[in-house]
Amino acid sequence: MSSMRWMKPGKKHKLTVFLRRVSSEQQNLAMQIAADKKYREKLHEEDYVVLNEKGVSANKLHIPDREKMVKLIGMIKSNQVERLYVYDRTRLTRKFFEYLELIDLFREHNVKVTFTTEDAGYMPFNNDLLIEGFSAILIEEEGQGIARRSRDRNRKFPSRKYGFEVHKDDNGHKSYTAKTKEKVKLQALFSEAQKVEGHRDYAELLINQAYLLKKGAEDVARILFDPFYCGCERYGEHFNRLSHVEQIVTIEDFQKAHEVIDSFQSVIRENLDARKDEVILNPKCGYCRDEMKYKRSKVGDSGIFSCSCKSKKVELEVQDYNRMLLHNAQQMVASLQLGKIKNKAYKLIDKQRELHENLIHEISNTIETLQYDIAALSPEEAMASRNRRNSALTKLMDAKDRRKDIRDELLLLENHKVNLQYIVKKVSNLVSKEEVAFMVPHLIKDCYMFHEVAEMDFYYNEFLDIQELERKILHDNQSTEQQGA
Repeated sequence: MSSMRWMKPGKKHKLTVFLRRVSSEQQNLAMQIAADKKYREKLHEEDYVVLNEKGVSANKLHIPDREKMVKLIGMIKSNQVERLYVYDRTRLTRKFFEYLELIDLFREHNVKVTFTTEDAGYMPFNNDLLIEGFSAILIEEEGQGIARRSRDRNRKFPSRKYGFEVHKDDNGHKSYTAKTKEKVKLQALFSEAQKVEGHRDYAELLINQAYLLKKGAEDVARILFDPFYCGCERYGEHFNRLSHVEQIVTIEDFQKAHEVIDSFQSVIRENLDARKDEVILNPKCGYCRDEMKYKRSKVGDSGIFSCSCKSKKVELEVQDYNRMLLHNAQQMVASLQLGKIKNKAYKLIDKQRELHENLIHEISNTIETLQYDIAALSPEEAMASRNRRNSALTKLMDAKDRRKDIRDELLLLENHKVNLQYIVKKVSNLVSKEEVAFMVPHLIKDCYMFHEVAEMDFYYNEFLDIQELERKILHDNQSTEQQGA
């Protein structure tokens, strides 16, 4: 039985449209479904249409190449759409001129647009062409402007600064005077920096001064590069004097120090950046099976893993360990039987999909039965049943809500298939060290270090071509031995 709805003669029934878009890289369909759920719950199923764009990049494709957007535009032009719900402007398009055309279309056909994002600061749709046309740009620009103003304010008026006393007058204006003891130490720091003769010498300066100033080595480097200590802010080669800040060192001494240390700082910075996240996977001692301890270098050199167990002391440089780890992870990826992984994942998804479809079929039958029951009621019985908690009408609405939820879950399962294709393709093309490093904790469960060998437990053993992996590792070991000989 199909339900019918009475409409006023001469009035064309319009629909509400829910548009969602996800690219393969951004798996946020669940977020968009959750965001528009509260709006869908207020509508009957026959009153709205859901358009899902899966695996569609608005950066790469123009609107005429996007099937669902073409359908939406066609519906709007034929006056079928009353309201459009979409997560935010970027789900419609990322191209400015395309967005202007959409604004014209919405205004011409009186389509009400609602953004479902829960970000309270996100600007709602505005029918004014000028305001809406520039809103996306203004939001981005405003965010960047706030960040710039905040950085500028903090640079000129920090809440605190090493070596300074911060004063505030009755009007809230800040001024900064040097602390006597710290001033002497800081002047000595800039003086010593002018005598540095190499990046190792510079590293030693940072370590020694860190001890004297009771700061970290990186903090000392930041002080040396902060023009606040010469009472200025710096724009390129130009120094702008800050009248509210006492000079601890002169501009001349600041510049002399930088003539010496600038090139050395870049070397130290590169080393520090390289070591910041150098621990890819914590190794375990092969003898006691405990996790080995990591000790970070003070000057940006490679750290060390060590374990002093009762049996034997194991120690290795993180750089060497990472090199071995990345190499074996690459070998493992090359030995993965991706077809097996994809097939098993597809089977699991298809099984869940079948369960969902069966459940939808059962609920649809229940809905049809309830509709028959309601249709058979007399007007008096129908009116009375509306006030009963377990009435057929209540059960009907609950069943429809449940079917909506299951259809959403079914949609997510379909999206998982799209994402799975992307992931499998991505894994099969893992070539850069950065990509492999990111995947290591998901590929290698544990790595046990002995004096001469390493023992690794891999995930996904059932999908590995073990013979091929062993052959590659054996070949690598033989090559290493020959090089050593």
